[in-house]
Amino acid sequence: MGGLLPVLALPVLLLWLFAAGELVSVPANERLALLAGRSWQVCVPSILLLSLPAGGGMLLVMRQLAPTRLRLAGAAAGLVAGSGAALVYTLHCPELALPFVALWYLGGMLLPALLGAIIGPRLLVW
Repeated sequence: MGGLLPVLALPVLLLWLFAAGELVSVPANERLALLAGRSWQVCVPSILLLSLPAGGGMLLVMRQLAPTRLRLAGAAAGLVAGSGAALVYTLHCPELALPFVALWYLGGMLLPALLGAIIGPRLLVW
């Protein structure tokens, strides 16, 4: 996992860097609107709910593959499901400012990963 973490963290760090650049480039009174938008309350729960069917299906398939690192496998399934759900959610969400995406979309993708890491050891045991 040690060598994998920097590879996974790089896109997140780049997203945060560009989002921070966008935030500092606008007047201070417009920054909250870029971060919260109008739909911040529904973004994360929507992505989480959209990820559940795919995440559950991936965990069922992964169980047949006999993973040995159950927490990591569960987190990976959750992250993939959350990423796909975030992609689907973009078709509905009118807000795509980088600070909004960096905060709320990323949160929506990380919650299924956390959920997968928690339930992976219970569901993936073989």
